Amino acid sequence: MENKTNIEILSDIATETNRVIEFKEEQYPLSSYSQIPRLRTSVYMPNNASKTSYFVWSCDPYGEIGENTVFCGAFIPISSGITGKINIRKKNIIDKLNIFKSNDNHSSLPETFDSKVIISGDDLSMMKTFFNNVKLQNKILEILDISDIIKISINEIDVDFVPELKGKSHLCILNKQDWYMEKEQIEKLFGLIEQIKKLL
Repeated sequence: MENKTNIEILSDIATETNRVIEFKEEQYPLSSYSQIPRLRTSVYMPNNASKTSYFVWSCDPYGEIGENTVFCGAFIPISSGITGKINIRKKNIIDKLNIFKSNDNHSSLPETFDSKVIISGDDLSMMKTFFNNVKLQNKILEILDISDIIKISINEIDVDFVPELKGKSHLCILNKQDWYMEKEQIEKLFGLIEQIKKLL
């Protein structure tokens, strides 16, 4: 029996969970030196009929250098007043050993949160206000404990191919290395992003 494509697997999951899935595959123009098709794939699935959150997958291995070529994650729209880009990741052993690296830019956050994460971005003053909820901080720490590749991200990723997120500020639980293809993984991230939504 022929193996299913990623799109077919995700379509099956959407059917099983009574959701709708949208996908688009675009082919780059063939070049004079290569006739091998080069594809850019984007997929998204609303969590429910109210579209309170989205699971998004994207793969563009031929995109611009420095862009995110492969990622997936659970996304929610947030206040349009938040325009900066923020990335929160779990502090690793190298961060802990690096005595010269400082988190002073957000030292107003509680030590229990600040000591466990690395926060980077272009609007750290906004971050102090946005993440000042202790319950939200605890939820973020819980999410980051899932895997070292999981990040919390605001406005870092271009998801304009999702109509309801186009041009809007958004927060996501992000995997910038791979696609989650298991129903359990997808449901877990949907549940967690909905919990974050309630805390905002």
